[in-house]
Amino acid sequence: MLGGRFRYRLRFQVNPQGRKGRIGIIGLNPSFATKSFSDQTVDFFGAAIAYRLGYEELEILNIFPTRSSRPKAWVAGSGGLLVNDKCIAEAVGELDLLVVAWGSLPRAFTGGAREAFRGRVDSIRSLLRERAEHLIEMDMVRAVGVNADGNPRHLSMANVLPGEIDDLDVYPL
Repeated sequence: MLGGRFRYRLRFQVNPQGRKGRIGIIGLNPSFATKSFSDQTVDFFGAAIAYRLGYEELEILNIFPTRSSRPKAWVAGSGGLLVNDKCIAEAVGELDLLVVAWGSLPRAFTGGAREAFRGRVDSIRSLLRERAEHLIEMDMVRAVGVNADGNPRHLSMANVLPGEIDDLDVYPL
């Protein structure tokens, strides 16, 4: 599902010869990537990891649906959260592997942005515990590492290139 201000789901084929089904990645907020225009996060990280691990399809989700790099816009865009949660709940039911990768907010982001981030992380964890039970039971909720605050590392902050990833760490929700 794509919208101008929000992006809820971005799904595409990355490897027609993939042996596995669909990998999903939950990031922080959507980039401006679409099915016809990709970017570094989607291509270099997401698609590369999906391809490397042998998945046919990749689905990109985010804890905030607002297309902006400014945290104030995420908070102001809270009107899209209910639709976003519905889309995440639907998507995780269709996944074979879920990579959580929303990262941590830099210390420069304070006040409302930090509170909104913590609230969304708590909401998403609850949603995933409820709707991704099949993935949790099979240890198929993974991350490229964990930050000091316990959040899954953002893909761009991984200390490894996507082409070097052989497996991902199990991430406890």
